[in-house]
Amino acid sequence: MTTEKLTPLMVQYFAVKEEHPDVLIFFQVGDFYELFFEDAKIASAFLAITLTKRGKCKGEDVPLCGVPLHAGNHYIAKLVRGGFRVAICDQMTKPQPGQVVERKVTKVFTPGTLTDSVLLDDKNPSYILSFQPGEKAWGLVFTELLTSQVFATSITAEEYRALGGELTRFFPDEVVLEDIARARGFRNFFSKSGYSVSLAHVERGEDIAGPNIPKALLEQQLSKDTLRILSDNPVIEATMELLYSYLKKNNEEALSQIKEVQFYRPEDFLVLDAATQKNLEIVRNNVDGGRKNTLISVADKACSPMGSRMIKKWLLRPLVQKKAIERRHAAVEKLTTSTELLSRISDFLKQVSDLERISGRIAFGRAMLQDYLGLKSTLRIIPEIVGEIEEHGRSEFLLSVSQGMLQVPELVEFLEASLNENREYGHNIKKGFDFELDRFRELVANGQNEVSKLEQREIERTGIGSLKIRYTDLFGYSIEVTKPNLKSVPDDFILQQSLSNKSRFVTPELKKLESEILTAREKIDEVESEVYERVKAEVAQHVTALRQTAQSLAQLDAIHGFARLAYDNCYVRPKISEEHAIEIEEGRHPVVEVALDGKFIANDTHLLDDSKLWIITGPNMGGKSTYLRQVALIAILSQAGSFVPASSAKLPVLDRVFTRIGSGDNLA
Repeated sequence: MTTEKLTPLMVQYFAVKEEHPDVLIFFQVGDFYELFFEDAKIASAFLAITLTKRGKCKGEDVPLCGVPLHAGNHYIAKLVRGGFRVAICDQMTKPQPGQVVERKVTKVFTPGTLTDSVLLDDKNPSYILSFQPGEKAWGLVFTELLTSQVFATSITAEEYRALGGELTRFFPDEVVLEDIARARGFRNFFSKSGYSVSLAHVERGEDIAGPNIPKALLEQQLSKDTLRILSDNPVIEATMELLYSYLKKNNEEALSQIKEVQFYRPEDFLVLDAATQKNLEIVRNNVDGGRKNTLISVADKACSPMGSRMIKKWLLRPLVQKKAIERRHAAVEKLTTSTELLSRISDFLKQVSDLERISGRIAFGRAMLQDYLGLKSTLRIIPEIVGEIEEHGRSEFLLSVSQGMLQVPELVEFLEASLNENREYGHNIKKGFDFELDRFRELVANGQNEVSKLEQREIERTGIGSLKIRYTDLFGYSIEVTKPNLKSVPDDFILQQSLSNKSRFVTPELKKLESEILTAREKIDEVESEVYERVKAEVAQHVTALRQTAQSLAQLDAIHGFARLAYDNCYVRPKISEEHAIEIEEGRHPVVEVALDGKFIANDTHLLDDSKLWIITGPNMGGKSTYLRQVALIAILSQAGSFVPASSAKLPVLDRVFTRIGSGDNLA
């Protein structure tokens, strides 16, 4: 830093930049976020906004660019999607003459720590991966911040194929590595694979009571059973410490929400390595990496974004337990054989908001009014969903998800009483909810009416018919009495100003009313904000129940989506066999069939004990890849819990699928 005298603003800026050297600082100056020096050059070039200058530092012009506060999210979204990290440094105090405005970093946006709705893709979960390479094993912890779900596993060291499989299973938006030599060596691997990489310092030590040591945080937040599992898996424990260290610096509010860890092994699901997932085009096509002409584009019939995200999770993590697969199949069958039930569930789910992400924003204190109104409308519909399932949808899976939907009528009543849905009214809090707020609003709306009432009372009390109460910028409200009537002025009138033809007076009652009116004008926003914060705090106490309900709603929407898929496309329930045979009658490729508007020529598959290996031959573009991948996709759909495109199917529970792709395949 230069030794020349810096302005107080630049002193603040350099202090913030020193703490966050690798991020772009959006530094609030009045109604703008401003970026300085190299940050300004980078942002102006990427965002195509004007680069200008302000003052000098070390004798040179200071590069500057800025964006309005109200447009900040728009530009931040662009930068984060472009792989940049952004810190928001907000003004914490109002500008006062002769005082330096206090500022501090309030948010850090990185690709994996986003929680604002405008920055996230509705249909895709957003994971951050913490990765620790031990000598014998590698630890992987995938965290979805808005749901506070944590998935932890380990794989054998040097198993790059297994690592690739988990990466494509979760598609993390950001990978965090510890800032040590062994971990930094993986930076190129992840970067070349297309992932945004961040480095984090982990402060470890023997004194676990130290507030900055991540192990202490683990012990504060996680259960004894979870801590015991971590202690038995040192590489996963180190990976969790890395996650906690990173979140403590960049998103501490998200860190406070992590209470549970779901441990799994890659083989707990159908193993689909990276090449297989790519070649089968399960969630991304091989043309532009988009959703079009993929399995999920066909299979996703969910009504809500959280249902779509659940279907994606199911397709990338198909089950390998026969009973669990059949529970989903039975639920799909129940819905497809009762069209009235399916239609009713569809109608209900169309009224449901994205409760999963709303709950997350409530937990982080970032929910907007629209989130709370969406919460209210969703909670209203839950009793009807539960009632419909309990009366008509009695399958094990459907009953299980309905029991997970917690009904909280008192919260619905509270939201109904407190929040205003009429935006023409212009306020968040409904009339009648808070006495003090209503009084201020009444004073603001009817202040002149109250003055007129007081004026009439004073005329009647004094007998001065020409008495007027008027407002001036210099004196505020005063009672004006003409000179001939001064003899009738009562003793409690306090002289304020004498003029040639009249005098101005005040009374304690008038001063009180004036104070209330002026205070109301100044305080109304402040009081409403305080009341709104109380409402938010009350709702936040229900976050655990809301998250459980959101998970159940997402599962219901996903199974409903599979049922809608089966009903619309004439899919059948596969029979899950203990044998190893694959027997498919009149099978169809689910994606190609849709691309051909149903004009797909069905075919059979009989991989039996006496013919376990088939070699498929034929000319280029003859349909070999279509047929090979059709069988794989039917198996994946089945083990995800869906019905399959065939007239009948008898399938085993596979533990792994391999596939390859032709040099110029573009089946759809």
